[in-house]
Amino acid sequence: MGSAEHTNGLIRNKRHAAIAVVLAAVVATSALRNTLQPMRRTSPWLFNPIYALPHLTPLFVGLSAFFWGFVLWILFWLYRSARGKYERLLLASFAAGFILSTIERFMPVQIATNMQYLSTAAALVSFVAAMTILFTLPTRTTVA
Repeated sequence: MGSAEHTNGLIRNKRHAAIAVVLAAVVATSALRNTLQPMRRTSPWLFNPIYALPHLTPLFVGLSAFFWGFVLWILFWLYRSARGKYERLLLASFAAGFILSTIERFMPVQIATNMQYLSTAAALVSFVAAMTILFTLPTRTTVA
């Protein structure tokens, strides 16, 4: 990998790569912890209605859908601005893990358990991609 490839992408220097590694490690650790624990069933919606106001359920469902769509929109634009195969792999695997973990909330327990393994694998791939970026970046990147 040349240094010119990293001057236009998201991860431009070792500090950015280290931050990506830490964030990917947090996500991968959380996914691995969720995979190793027995699955608990809660509400599939991110925002739950207040019990005293059950008539506001459509509002909270809409907020959950809006949040998931917003995160996907951000991931789309981050993927478009990424340069290099490892940056794109990092974002694509993170997006795949996010989508799978969102969909598994609505699936039966047996299917959700299998999807959780896939989501964890995607998180681990994003961690490995971040580590690869960290170790393949040149020590000093100069912008001409």
